[in-house]
Amino acid sequence: RPGICKVLELVRSGKAACIIVKDLSRFGREYIEVGYYLEHIFPALGVRFIAINDQFDSDDFQNEVPGIEIAVKNIMNSYMSQEQSYKIKKSIYQQRKTGEHVGAGTPYGYKKIRGYGNQLLVDHEAAFIVQRIFRMALEGYGRSEIARILNTEGVPTPGDYKQCKKYHRDPPVKERDWSNAAVSHILKNEAYIGTAVSGQHYRPEMGKRYVKAAPRQQWEIIENAHPAIIGRGDFQKVQEGFKKTDHT
Repeated sequence: RPGICKVLELVRSGKAACIIVKDLSRFGREYIEVGYYLEHIFPALGVRFIAINDQFDSDDFQNEVPGIEIAVKNIMNSYMSQEQSYKIKKSIYQQRKTGEHVGAGTPYGYKKIRGYGNQLLVDHEAAFIVQRIFRMALEGYGRSEIARILNTEGVPTPGDYKQCKKYHRDPPVKERDWSNAAVSHILKNEAYIGTAVSGQHYRPEMGKRYVKAAPRQQWEIIENAHPAIIGRGDFQKVQEGFKKTDHT
């Protein structure tokens, strides 16, 4: 957690001598890590730790190891965190199965309209550009060449287009020009054939921020989740073209 990381930086730099949290779960839900800080790190740094709701004060355990009830609470916090994470993932999966788009941003070529929940609707103006990009790829144009054509014609990038249309739910994106990567992202995005894909990455450790790529067989793939912009046949031809160019 960013807030906890900042507090720990203050502690290590000697700018803080006491940490007060509402309860132990607010400090961390990985019981081994929390226990390590309580039993080793904080005592070594001379830092007092207080968890109000758990009635825990490290000053009460001078030269002693915190009682077993603290260890049990840390274990329960870790378990509850994992259970909550599982329930959230299950809920999101059920939403996707009913056609709802659950995510931070809306794919270029689609839009959400108030009153339609999280359903993705085709944004015909942007969808025309998506279809054109696929058409050029099928005609043999390379990704860099497609980007050059779009830039020459002054076609707004996906980020610029969303800012212009005031799609407020999307986070701000600063883009100056179409790039090879931007074109590749569109040409490889299964959203354009109506497929919702999630689970491409996972966190190896609960509570950690870094992620790893998951193998495709572990992805959650829901077909016909929303209206398609590109036909499956054309999409597959473009992917086959990628395989040829990426291996030459």
